Amino acid sequence: MSIPGFPEIQFPSDMKLAVQQLQESARGTDDSVRQCAAIDMGTRASWGDFYIGLLDFTKAHADPTALDMVGDLVQRANSYQLQLFAWQKKIGASCALTLPPLPPAPPKQQSPGSAAADAIVSVFKWATIAGATIGGAYVVGKAISLIPPPARRA
Repeated sequence: MSIPGFPEIQFPSDMKLAVQQLQESARGTDDSVRQCAAIDMGTRASWGDFYIGLLDFTKAHADPTALDMVGDLVQRANSYQLQLFAWQKKIGASCALTLPPLPPAPPKQQSPGSAAADAIVSVFKWATIAGATIGGAYVVGKAISLIPPPARRA
């Protein structure tokens, strides 16, 4: 789900499925690497480093929460998916893959008028931030005026 001007939102159930698919695809690719004698040791070692990092990520985020719906987790999962797909193409060039490559999700096409919607959302977002800042300053000023002055010493 994507709202113009805001980060991409994915529900925890969608993220859980994406992380599971990423993990299964990585395991299948690792099986292919292990069975292929045509891969040199440097590539095999680089793949191993990537694979361990990806597995650590998928295990740590196997059960996403509502806090994981936006931002870093979604971006990291998308990044790992792009990198895995690149590895699958590289390995598939010299070896047979045990699973088909997991292509990244296609980029979202902007609909006509989405640039205008982005501009409106951006204006609304910055107006809200400005209003919250001004309102916060007003509240702090009023709270400070309620504090009694220190007693004078004689």
